[in-house]
Amino acid sequence: MKRNGFLTLYMLWLGAVVLAISLSASSLANAYIRSARQYCTAVQLEYAAESMVLVGWDEMARRPWQDVPARKNWEADDPYGIVFPGQRLEMQCVSSPYQLPFNGFLRASVISDSLQLRRTCGIQFTVQADEEGHTQYVIRQVTY
Repeated sequence: MKRNGFLTLYMLWLGAVVLAISLSASSLANAYIRSARQYCTAVQLEYAAESMVLVGWDEMARRPWQDVPARKNWEADDPYGIVFPGQRLEMQCVSSPYQLPFNGFLRASVISDSLQLRRTCGIQFTVQADEEGHTQYVIRQVTY
């Protein structure tokens, strides 16, 4: 009886193919889980940016129109605990508050240093006086 090892070689080859397929499947599953975590963080960052631009808008709308910053960048505090540890919050206001009416832009960016993600939300606004002379802050457009 002749024994050339064909069956043994075939079984080793089949085992190697199954091992390669299982390793590629586990690699794809790991990448999918990593992307799901990144998506979850991106959604949280977007929510935080929207919330902080709303907080900044509320603070700015309470000011007299002369106190609206002309051009200011700052790292904002988070009084409501919206931003998680390891994330930074940057605010920017660009306007020309020299006479009414004027236009401006308020932007909030939340940055995750660990994942190197940034999500931004901004509003374009107009400050004008109504018929009685009261200052009105009007949102023209929300941008992401």
